Amino acid sequence: MKILVTIKQVASLDEDFEMRGDNRDIDPDFLVHDLNEWDNFTLEEAMRLKEGPGGDNIEVVVATVGPDSADEELRKCLAKGADRAIRVWDDALDEADPIAVARVLAALARRESADLVFAGVQASDHAFGATGMAMAGLLDAPHAAVVAALEYTPGEGTATVRRELEGGTYAVVKINTPAVLTLQLGINTPRYASLRGIKQAAARPIEVVGPDDIGLAAGNTGAAGSLSRVRRMYVPEKGRAQMIEGTPAERGIATGEDHQGIQGRSMMAGILVVVEHRKGELRPVSRELIGLATSLKASSGEPVQVALIAADPARHAQALQLAGVDEIVTVQSAGDAFDPEVYEASVRALIAARQPSLVLLPHSVDTLGYAAPLVVRDGHGFTTDVFKVERDGDGWVATRSGYGQKVNVEMEFPGHATVVLTVRPGSFKPVEAAGTPAISSLPAPQVTPRSQHLAFEEPAGGDDVDIPGADFILSIGRGVGEEDNVEQFKELSDSVGATLGCSRPIADSGWLPKSRQVGQSGKTATNCKLYVAMGISGSVQHMAGMKHVDTIVAVNTDPEASIFTIAKYGIVGDIFDIGKELQNHF
Repeated sequence: MKILVTIKQVASLDEDFEMRGDNRDIDPDFLVHDLNEWDNFTLEEAMRLKEGPGGDNIEVVVATVGPDSADEELRKCLAKGADRAIRVWDDALDEADPIAVARVLAALARRESADLVFAGVQASDHAFGATGMAMAGLLDAPHAAVVAALEYTPGEGTATVRRELEGGTYAVVKINTPAVLTLQLGINTPRYASLRGIKQAAARPIEVVGPDDIGLAAGNTGAAGSLSRVRRMYVPEKGRAQMIEGTPAERGIATGEDHQGIQGRSMMAGILVVVEHRKGELRPVSRELIGLATSLKASSGEPVQVALIAADPARHAQALQLAGVDEIVTVQSAGDAFDPEVYEASVRALIAARQPSLVLLPHSVDTLGYAAPLVVRDGHGFTTDVFKVERDGDGWVATRSGYGQKVNVEMEFPGHATVVLTVRPGSFKPVEAAGTPAISSLPAPQVTPRSQHLAFEEPAGGDDVDIPGADFILSIGRGVGEEDNVEQFKELSDSVGATLGCSRPIADSGWLPKSRQVGQSGKTATNCKLYVAMGISGSVQHMAGMKHVDTIVAVNTDPEASIFTIAKYGIVGDIFDIGKELQNHF
């Protein structure tokens, strides 16, 4: 049996950086490279299976697409126990988007006859979240995205996975194998390489091949195999945080005083919105997508069609009769539980029937499972996690973040009559006013199931904290450094009358219960009036759970931390010094 683990050498930015001459990327001299954080977990999961019951005959192969500098990351994997390492490269791959990279890796997976393919959910530099699932589409393999737990006996024809959903809920799914899985942070505890392993890895060979060696035609590589192109990269304007200056004591007092004072083909082709529901309820992002679509209708003149895929479409259709919607198209599925292949086939049928120029999907866990397979099979323009969409002549331009949200990236889609975008939740105002759209139906495509939803599971409680109901939350992130430091922030939160929350890394490490995690895969600070973020850099996933709060105070040593773009007040300083002064003040 063979497990192919795909990895990526990711880039982060120096504190000071410059754009490349064409303003489409960062000057390479200002980039720092490392192994993608998610890939530590994918490798560990492969090694866990290899070292577990029935794993004696498992071969773990790590592979990447990149220049010779990526050998360093492959050797890290060899040092941790991988059996072989393969790097695919050609200068023509330099302008590849995530879909073009997936074409290379899928071709390699075919050559290797991999039984399981593991990829990280996303890469930490650009966070497209598309390569693994695009591979699944190219391989026509059963697949599951955002896997937080895996139960599999080598040689068996099925595996059971727990998919981590928004809000901390899990979906338990049985899936046929061979399969492609994208694995989430926290699925295991990655090992460290031993000194002996590092020395041995330095002497081991890395197989280097080109696209031709794995049967990939030139038209499927690099820019020719891509579904998007960077038009422009730029540094966004600074956020609205008012920076609090002074000594730690003065800044701590300012933070405390704030608490005391509170007690964006042709015309008329159409815009297709695919809404999302779970456990019998429409997800709030659905109305946000309609809000975006109706604003684009006003500027482009294209009609808005809203698609609903459900076992009982009538249950949700009335709630979608909103101002600006021209048509609601229902597709009656066999069941309400999410199946990526049902959604992929249904959206394909909708696109074929309505020929939209633009398709808007939520950037969600479910969409991660079907959007990339859809576009890689059908050749639509595509990008993910966008927060701005605009018309430029006859084409669409979408803006997303890059390099840990330190830059904005405008994406364009030349030569594609239909563009598919996943839209970041919370980026657009939802539509509230009622409308009178036409309602029609489309026959559901026939799909042979290769996975089965078994159940929803809620995370273990841990304690009785009520993050959604708290009006004052003090959250801690990686800046706390180590577990022993958590206790002083528990004491601080008690002293100032706050509920203690945390970012994902703290919960994944087991330093605080999952019930205290704020963010996309944790809880939303629904009723919070004051949110103090201590040592939290501000990932998109964390900000999804708290950026709506009226008063956000951010404390971070990095003046360029993303959290400052949404904070009302910002303090560049040490969280321990500020915490001490806050406690003294109260």
